[in-house]
Amino acid sequence: MADVEEPQVDEQALKQAEEKKKLLQLDEMALMKEMDEDTLQQLLCDIADMDPDNTMLPVGFRQRDQTAKEPTGELSRDKLMNFLEEEGAAVPDKEEEVAYESGTKRGKVFKIPEKIISDNPYADESSGKVELEPEVEKALADATDLELTDLAAVLGLHKMLNNEQLYEAQASGGEMVCTESWKDNTLCKMKTDIIDESFVNETDIEDVMNKIKNNDGSLDDVNLNNLEISTEQLLEVVAAMKSNSTVKYFSIANTRANDEVAKACGEMLADNKSLEVFNCETNFISTNGIIAMIEPLRMNTSLVELRIANQRSKLANKAEENLMNVMEANNSIKKLGYTFSCPGPRHMVGSFITRNVDLARQKRTGKA
Repeated sequence: MADVEEPQVDEQALKQAEEKKKLLQLDEMALMKEMDEDTLQQLLCDIADMDPDNTMLPVGFRQRDQTAKEPTGELSRDKLMNFLEEEGAAVPDKEEEVAYESGTKRGKVFKIPEKIISDNPYADESSGKVELEPEVEKALADATDLELTDLAAVLGLHKMLNNEQLYEAQASGGEMVCTESWKDNTLCKMKTDIIDESFVNETDIEDVMNKIKNNDGSLDDVNLNNLEISTEQLLEVVAAMKSNSTVKYFSIANTRANDEVAKACGEMLADNKSLEVFNCETNFISTNGIIAMIEPLRMNTSLVELRIANQRSKLANKAEENLMNVMEANNSIKKLGYTFSCPGPRHMVGSFITRNVDLARQKRTGKA
């Protein structure tokens, strides 16, 4: 009987298996505790260099900490600006390979592929107009400007006005006046009225104060814009507005109003039940002041326009969310003068304003 050959043992494979077993049995935490700070930092650098695009890590951990440098001193804005200017002047400008020529187009001009146009069943190649159903075409052709205005409000297109339509709407007050057809294109047009740039606000503060306190029916518009008025006088005027029932428009733009005035304005908006337009743009109000001023608007039912833009600082994300929540609770404001930084609150506030405009339309037409 022939002898059976013993299987050959792969010594290299055995050696690799033993090394792998040893590595799997290592206690990583114990090894890291024995390392000093410099070794740990070097290990982090090596890990970052080995896999800098590790998508399994959060974005904030994909790059090692590079802020361990000792501070060189207190921050000086003037020194920083001078350093940046010197650095900018020291770096030579990159020479343009092709000299700039006014009116000359360079590069490939984008053109819509003909296939995309031909595949669109709703496009008319000759005119570029959208084809609608015959019933819809007839309804829009026979619709009046007032009916188109209501339709635009329902669809959230109430802001699609040209300058001339906007000026007419502002000058008409609460009436629906539009001498220019809504069927025209909403192109920008210059205002034809001559603006008097030499206008100076000559409002008599004492006279206005007495009329506000006496609830004078002849006073419905208080315009203190651009006046050199002290904080004490502003606080006195705002306090008098709490019990006034005749003033519809109250404006204190560019009066150097601060957070104290903003807080007083919030108390005024909580008590006043007749004010329709409030403007405090271009002042020194901080985020906390704006929040204190707008919080009472949750229960306000008379204000239809609020302008709070261009303050000392822009509202933070949390504050813009606060403004969004206030607008959600308010059903009367149809115009808001503020530029949002966050897309979420901007979109939601736009939908709330559209809702308020539609509610006003239903109330005006008796369909509420």
